[in-house]
This record gives sequence, structure tokens and C-alpha cells, in this order.
Amino acid sequence: MAKVKSYNIAWAAPVDADVVGYNLRWAWGSAPTGNETPFYIAGKATTTVQIPVAGMTANEGELYLALTALDDVGNESDPAVLHFPFDIVAPGPPTNLRLL
Repeated sequence: MAKVKSYNIAWAAPVDADVVGYNLRWAWGSAPTGNETPFYIAGKATTTVQIPVAGMTANEGELYLALTALDDVGNESDPAVLHFPFDIVAPGPPTNLRLL
């Protein structure tokens, strides 16, 4: 089973008392538009997550992340955006393995 390097991202929680979680959206090569299916992170106190997250397709290049806060009635904040080079494509396996 191939493995890829993971990273942790972190943020400071908003001061609003009614925050119930966060939406994380991503795109390769440019900032997310807001129309992507988000990865939901439950709880105001959660302020770290490991990347890659479930649903993130194998790719490599400039990864853009957009994180928004959600309140208890469904309002969503403006995004905090982070981008960095990222590679979640494992190399091919060695070939021609044999006993000598």
C-alpha cells in the first residue's frame, strides 16, 4: 500500500460563541471558488486537521485551501486561504524484484 506525506494545518478559532465548526475546501492551481464540496470539521475547539483529508484526489502542484467558520444557524464566514506546493501522488513501485 502506497503512502504519501501528510501535513497538519492549524488556525486560531474565532471569538464568536456561536461557531459550531468549519468547512475546508481545496483546489489545485487556484483558490477554491466556494462551490466545491467541503470537508466538515466539527467543533469550535478543533483547530488542527491533517492534510490530505478524505475526498482529496491524488494530485501534485500548488494546493489551495480555504477554511470558513460556521455558526449554529448556518452562516458561513469569509475564507482564510493558504496555498503551498503539495504532492499526494506516491511514486511508482520498483520493478523486476527477484532473487539472485
